[in-house]
Amino acid sequence: MSKWFDIVNKGNGEADEIYIYGAIVDEKWDETDPEVTPIEFQLKLQAVINKDVKIFINSPGGNVFAGLAIYHMLKRHPANKTCYVDGMCASISSVIAMACNKIVAPKTSLMLVHKPLIAGYVYGNAIDLRTFAEELDKVETVIVEAYTAKTGLTAEKIREVMEKDAYMTGEEAVSLGFADVLDDSKKFKASIDNDQITINNQSMSIKNYKGFPVDKFKNLFIQEAPEPEPEPKNDLEIYELEFANNLH
Repeated sequence: MSKWFDIVNKGNGEADEIYIYGAIVDEKWDETDPEVTPIEFQLKLQAVINKDVKIFINSPGGNVFAGLAIYHMLKRHPANKTCYVDGMCASISSVIAMACNKIVAPKTSLMLVHKPLIAGYVYGNAIDLRTFAEELDKVETVIVEAYTAKTGLTAEKIREVMEKDAYMTGEEAVSLGFADVLDDSKKFKASIDNDQITINNQSMSIKNYKGFPVDKFKNLFIQEAPEPEPEPKNDLEIYELEFANNLH
């Protein structure tokens, strides 16, 4: 993969590949940034030449409306779509995953599902704030529909999961229907440094998440270093060891 957001055309009958390794935004100022916009995604999707496409996601989420646009583009596309959770599939990026025919979640992966939020500075009177709340409810309805269509769960159950800010491991995602296949073989490198986490070379700030499960993250990704293997003995050491054993 050459970029954070890229498409790989196989051209030999194999599935094309689209990588979403960054936040979802409506626009960006620097083309070299790893964020993904709907316009960029549309261009990448138009370049798909095979009937099968693999979507690899390692994203902290981002702009809800940009993400919904990408979801609908992907949903409409006639290709057979398989999504691979390549570390973190959080917030609106988890909705994008729901557009795929099959979702593969490694054991060492996290998927975050939650109620839509207003980020940044909010200004207004009581009427304005009620309007904000009504708009959030409308957005939530659309998101719930995307989750129910994929998981088969009821809207009530989906809302219950969203209210808890559900950070699901691969196993939990499969058990609830947010993923179809659990991959035991794939393991990702991850680390945590103060408020910064890195999963599969993608850095994200814990401050952007409500109630981020640090302990679950450490148990899932951070493995104790194995005991170092002893240095191989040279011929002299082997001779001395055999001589010492023969004395007994």
